[in-house]
Amino acid sequence: MPETPTSGTRLEVPLPDHVQMSRDGADLVLDVRWLRPYHVFMLFFSLFWCGFLVFWYSQALSHPSPSNIMLWFPLLHVGAGIGISYATIAGFVNHTRITVGNGAVEVKLGPLPWWGSRRVPASEITQVYCEEMSSRTRSGVSSTYQVSAISPQNRKLRLVGDLAPSDEALYIEQEVERALGIPDRRVPGELAK
Repeated sequence: MPETPTSGTRLEVPLPDHVQMSRDGADLVLDVRWLRPYHVFMLFFSLFWCGFLVFWYSQALSHPSPSNIMLWFPLLHVGAGIGISYATIAGFVNHTRITVGNGAVEVKLGPLPWWGSRRVPASEITQVYCEEMSSRTRSGVSSTYQVSAISPQNRKLRLVGDLAPSDEALYIEQEVERALGIPDRRVPGELAK
């Protein structure tokens, strides 16, 4: 992906509500909370989902049948309930912590285990940029944003994903570039600044 210089000076992106910036010695630390209003809805939804399954199994166990079909039938729903509940709890407690220092950009997600943690040496980053990731839903189009980097070999490296709103991604891009001393350059397909 060729880079082209930006025209003019870039507007400063202010610190978003869900992001905290701090310093750990010389390291830049950005901490992004996952909690959003839809997690509250998901809490009630998962309580309803799991409550219904508890009711179902209490009825099935109180009236045993020779084939036990009532026990086997909702197993996919049990798996979905576990996944929905875990993701909801993660939304309430997890953070994405981005540390820029010691010659690398390190992304950690937790405290509950989640995929996406990575460490990218600073020497593997020549540019940082944001992308909009759109997906179609029943109610229209849903967008999230991710911060990516370009390596010296022009490979795309995903740093942080599933950010919303866009100002979180733009702020992270701005601060990571600043901490690494990388001048902002336009990347084809990047999110408008």
